[in-house]
Amino acid sequence: RDILTTLFDPLTLGFKSIIQAQLYQELEVRDYAALTNMSLSTFKRKFKQVFDDTPAHYLVNKRLERAAELLGIPEKRITDVCFECGFKELSTFSKSFSRKFGIAPSEFRNSL
Repeated sequence: RDILTTLFDPLTLGFKSIIQAQLYQELEVRDYAALTNMSLSTFKRKFKQVFDDTPAHYLVNKRLERAAELLGIPEKRITDVCFECGFKELSTFSKSFSRKFGIAPSEFRNSL
C-alpha cells in the first residue's frame, strides 16, 4: 500500500511533471528548484527520493539519450541537436556525449 501511495501522491506527480515538462530547456538545477518552489537543498533531497539519482546526473543523461535519438535524423545539424536538448555549449555537449557513449556525436551519427 505504501508503494501505491507514493506512486500516486499528487505532490510527487506534480514534481515529476514539472521536471519532465522542462527537461530539455537550458535550465540549471537551481532553476528547477525555483520552478518547484523549493530551496535548492530541499529540491535535491526530493529529486533523489523521486528519481533515485542526483538532479545533475539525471538531467544530463536524459538530455544525452534524447540527443542520441535526434542524431538519427540526418537533416538535423549536430549544433541544433545540442541546443534542442538543453545544452548551452557545443563543446560541453560533445564531451558529455563522448563520455556517455564512448564516441563523438558525429561518429555516432555516421555509425547509424
